[in-house]
Amino acid sequence: MNLRHIIREEISKVVLEKLSKGKWSKVKGSDLKKYDDEIYQMIKQSYAAIGGHPNFKGPQDVNTSDANAWDVVDVDGDEVPDAVSAAKLKPAGKKYVMGATDGSSEAKRSYIIQRIKDLNKTGNYVEASHKIADILSKRGVPIVDDEEVVRKTLKKDIEWLGNGGYYKRSIGGKTVTKRMFGKPKKI
Repeated sequence: MNLRHIIREEISKVVLEKLSKGKWSKVKGSDLKKYDDEIYQMIKQSYAAIGGHPNFKGPQDVNTSDANAWDVVDVDGDEVPDAVSAAKLKPAGKKYVMGATDGSSEAKRSYIIQRIKDLNKTGNYVEASHKIADILSKRGVPIVDDEEVVRKTLKKDIEWLGNGGYYKRSIGGKTVTKRMFGKPKKI
């Protein structure tokens, strides 16, 4: 363990002492940078099954320049985040762009419960695929099944597939099939 890692660990502990066990907390700017390695490891682990997250390729991508709303939770009381969420503030509301956990069932449960709670409020939405899309659908989170709303909300080139709100679009150079969940504001 090098000196940089030890210093980063100690600084992180000071910042994370503010976390209340089980309570999601906002993280901003320099506080986020202090534990970008830990957050990136959660992202890497959580997205490994689908080839990684297209926008988070290393700790340097854990920043506020693109995803400008970050939240973390410590579910086990060890003063280290066990789940993380990143979002972008857009005209249609808060667009969740990443969610990751340390892999523990408690962290996964906390993340899913919080995301469902948020997505049922107007002004919160997410593009989802794979396992998380299945979970959100099974838990009754609203699916945006209106091509016009999806196009206006995303302002991206999509191929509308219909049949339950499915569409394809390019993300990070890959074409992916997605669905929009939540309640974006009308724009």
